[in-house]
Amino acid sequence: MTDFISSSSFTSKEETNVGELSGKVSSVVIGRAARPRGGRSMGRYPFQARVNAYLENAKNLYSKPTLDELERRFRRMAKDFLTLRQKGKIKNEDPLKMTEEDILAYIGLLKARGMKESGLAHNLGSLRKLLLYYNNPVYDQMKVKHGKMLPRRRTGERYPPIKEEG
Repeated sequence: MTDFISSSSFTSKEETNVGELSGKVSSVVIGRAARPRGGRSMGRYPFQARVNAYLENAKNLYSKPTLDELERRFRRMAKDFLTLRQKGKIKNEDPLKMTEEDILAYIGLLKARGMKESGLAHNLGSLRKLLLYYNNPVYDQMKVKHGKMLPRRRTGERYPPIKEEG
């Protein structure tokens, strides 16, 4: 007796998974391996996804209270960047792809809320570290171009001027 295989039996998943035999991911086409896929998008919230990866890597660099503070700061930033994107003021909230315009819009939002210069400096310092972690030097380039617009940290009281003898 001859074994006869009907054409409909080839459509089942068990029999069309030829790629499993060769160790490669199977394709829809019988006998062909699937093409390798490129990188995927970061999902609906790219800023928060990048922050989570950054903080996971920074666990050994910072103490627990510092990490907690950074998490809170970055959560607020994520909400702000999402708001700016929804309003159409920024094109992208992914730290890999952030531009000068995106950061200037964020600074404008914080200034419109009445945030003090010291608070701005804290937020932008954290944002700068995140951007540098992902090899995005846009904030440092902004310092060169727009140095007067960006907040500076001032420590303590200023000393009185030195009197000249004479």
